[in-house]
Amino acid sequence: MEKILKIDKEKCINCNLCNKTCILTKFCGYEKIEDGAQKFCINCGHCIAICPTGAINHYKIKSVEKIGELPNFEMTKNLIMKTRSVRDFTGEKLKDTEIESFRKIMEYSASGINLQSIELMIIQDEQQLKNITKITMQMYNLIEKIYKFPFIKNIIKFAGGKNNFESLKFEVNTHKQRKIAYQNGADPILYNAPALLLFIAPDKSALATDDSTIISQNILLASSALNLGGCYMGCITVGCKLLKYKPLIKSLKIPKGYFLSQALVIGHPSFQLTNMPERNHKNINLI
Repeated sequence: MEKILKIDKEKCINCNLCNKTCILTKFCGYEKIEDGAQKFCINCGHCIAICPTGAINHYKIKSVEKIGELPNFEMTKNLIMKTRSVRDFTGEKLKDTEIESFRKIMEYSASGINLQSIELMIIQDEQQLKNITKITMQMYNLIEKIYKFPFIKNIIKFAGGKNNFESLKFEVNTHKQRKIAYQNGADPILYNAPALLLFIAPDKSALATDDSTIISQNILLASSALNLGGCYMGCITVGCKLLKYKPLIKSLKIPKGYFLSQALVIGHPSFQLTNMPERNHKNINLI
């Protein structure tokens, strides 16, 4: 059996950094990374990334990329402050270079036990986007009707949990205004965004929710740096994951064997926020 990981003895300077960075040698009882890698390597590449002489050869990881200069704290804070929900777009389509940037962000984002299982679908077809808005409005109309029955309401509360239930209650209470906006030609679902991003994962992917949330937030942060903006599509994810509304699931055209884990719209904002509204003060408990 071919070795997963080999160390070039001529290049190795015995600095031991690879063993220090590997979870298998640091916490799982293996003395050398070669021994642990053969059985349990998750291909994270930390050993290769930290090796100062390029002495480690891995069967799956063929190269590394230099990490550039990092932003300081103020720059990072400003980026986070700028990354607010955007619901008004110019209508300009996403550029190929912007889509390529999303791919890079996905590749660099953290994932549980390095599964890297999340894939991205980007819907830009105008007719499909309009159809998704139409079907989501129909879903809200149905929810508005059945929400009046206490028994159904309790089932939704039990199945979805308190947070999802409170979110759904807000959506029901504001649906009257949403219907008026839709009748007047507005898009109260996707906000006329030029692109809907769907983060999908293989069926039975246990860490999909965590991984897709990390990736989607990283893409939103990167979007701010690219002068783009976006908004999470809770109505789409709740409709698919909690309510399992078949017409909506079908309209997204997700490949067989995959499920929707997270969704957001992205586009060029029609205006830029230059101030940050006051936020709730957060306590930190030191133990």
